Amino acid sequence: FLTRPNVSSAQFAAGQVSRSNSRNRDAKTETLANLTDITVKFDTGVVKHVVNAGIEFSKEETTNKTYTGGTLSAADALANAYDPNPNVAYAPVVRNPFASFEAETLNRSAYVFDSMELSEKWLLNAGVRHDSYRNEIRNQNVTTGALTDEFENDESFWNYQLGAVYRLQPNGTLYATYATSSSPVGLANGQNTYESSLNLNSENLAPERSKTFEIGTKWDVLEDLALTAAVFRTEKSNARVELAGGVENDGEALVKGFELGAVGKITSKWQVFAGYTYLDAEQTKVGDGADPNQTGSASTKGKQLAGIAKNSASIWTTYKLLPQFTVGGGAFYMDKVYSDPSNNGYVPSYVRWDAMAKYDFSKNLDLQLNIQNLTDERYYSATYYRHYAVVAPGRSGFLTLNLKY
Repeated sequence: FLTRPNVSSAQFAAGQVSRSNSRNRDAKTETLANLTDITVKFDTGVVKHVVNAGIEFSKEETTNKTYTGGTLSAADALANAYDPNPNVAYAPVVRNPFASFEAETLNRSAYVFDSMELSEKWLLNAGVRHDSYRNEIRNQNVTTGALTDEFENDESFWNYQLGAVYRLQPNGTLYATYATSSSPVGLANGQNTYESSLNLNSENLAPERSKTFEIGTKWDVLEDLALTAAVFRTEKSNARVELAGGVENDGEALVKGFELGAVGKITSKWQVFAGYTYLDAEQTKVGDGADPNQTGSASTKGKQLAGIAKNSASIWTTYKLLPQFTVGGGAFYMDKVYSDPSNNGYVPSYVRWDAMAKYDFSKNLDLQLNIQNLTDERYYSATYYRHYAVVAPGRSGFLTLNLKY
């Protein structure tokens, strides 16, 4: 797609749609990252410890260059919604000499995680992590390179994890866990995400906070098949919402759900990977006096969170017909996904079928064919709040020669 459609209710009623000017950019991202960790095993009395500690550093720099031109005449900008002319002429485009913005994200982290075996039945794990983020964005004139504005957000925060595992049987366990997470503003710089990018309204926002509670069980059955089940609850606070005066940390969300899974071998030749997830994702607070034309308003309270499917499932299985030859196939289901907090727009549910075949020449060399979207189903891999969704690839195949050494 060269442009996204721009639809007003009056135009659509008349069977017309406006073509936007072409959207072009040349973005480059460079990332430097390092993770250094150490694992230590020791005992304190009858308690056996496995401690993992580490430090992490990452620096990501993004430069975004834009283009001038790519406009349409007034006559070509308005198209028949059901039979548009695909051959309209856009004005030539020329890349601007200077970037429209330069963004930088710097993260320094340290963590420690202790897994403790209290007895043959009980295991306990606990961890803590500290992150220090600095996000910057510098906007500049694309013709002269002069700085037009600059925004910065510095945040440091702690997150925690605590869990317990109880061995019901040699082949079955029950576990419970609690964990927190944080998301500072500015991680989406350059992605045109208003609430998450740094700008005048967002540079002083606090990180979004989440805490998750989960209880689950795992059982090993048959030859080597693991069956899992879990229920969970995630509470999000400090959520960023667009209000009439800008973006504020005045939103809350609640996600409740459960998941079922089966992974492993049914027989020595037959493997299966299957799962189902149910998510009840609700906007529990969207801010006082929120702007109904933006992403939050009193009318959206209690509605489903945008971008989250209520039901999703997958099953993938492989079977070794011969010692050297394996075939497989599966299906992937996704429920409809809303594109906006008001739940007005959405992309429909879909089922995608895939298949594969692999031949092993030796333990180090194999040839594999994968076919995705066997039925050439038209579906959408992502949806966005303002006007458009991403069409997923149609039927496609990949032939890969794998060499292991």
